Amino acid sequence: SVEAARAAFGLSIPYYCISDSPHAEAVSRLTIPLSSRLFTPSIIPKEEWVRYGIHSSKITHYNALDPYVWIKDVKPDPNYLRRHGIDPDSRIITLRLEESFAAYLMNMDGDWRSLPYRVLDRLLKQTCGATIVALPRYGKHLARLRKYGKRIVVPKKMIYGPTLLASTSVFIGGGGTMTAEASMIGVPAISYFPAGPTRVESYLQGMGLLKRSTDPGSIVEQALEWLTDEEYRIECKRKAEKLVGGMEDPLEVILRNIE
Repeated sequence: SVEAARAAFGLSIPYYCISDSPHAEAVSRLTIPLSSRLFTPSIIPKEEWVRYGIHSSKITHYNALDPYVWIKDVKPDPNYLRRHGIDPDSRIITLRLEESFAAYLMNMDGDWRSLPYRVLDRLLKQTCGATIVALPRYGKHLARLRKYGKRIVVPKKMIYGPTLLASTSVFIGGGGTMTAEASMIGVPAISYFPAGPTRVESYLQGMGLLKRSTDPGSIVEQALEWLTDEEYRIECKRKAEKLVGGMEDPLEVILRNIE
């Protein structure tokens, strides 16, 4: 939080930063130099952060990815999905749209803003039989998604992502956090993050838990293949359980190092 960092600095209050996003340059430049200590996943080299003005001695690594804290015990909840208008007995494709107005994307060239809608058009044309759940970030996203009517599900109120992902068959994401959550829960996942791959994405790709594509045709082809490949989905669950089982709890590391 830029505001929290500035307020803490002005009031001489220690400011502890937790981040896995060195690609978020604008926010990092305004927070990292003011941090008393930075906590970050060990897969991100200290050099990625030192360039923002923090000394390497103030950086503490933990052997985990951030979503570990809130996904480690997540379980499917059919009744929760029903309350949000989602059939828990169907195959579910979850689409999470990108942060179009984030500082690291809003001035980026290309036609990436239309990509999720081109993916939706192709999925609906294929009549795959799955329930498609689309999660917007902004009013502009919501307005465009509403044009699809009842052909897709757009939750009318806030939905807890990990619980939805626990029942998702295939995930397609344009952001970072939910993509990592899906991969760590063991959901076959495709990232179309326009400015990627991030450090976290590259790590999850290397672990065989994530694929990247910015081509709508390739995304849909892969999603439909996974939708009917039960063995692959089981393999993803196995890999994810092994990965998460070998991680430490970031909160324990943080609490040990707060002075």
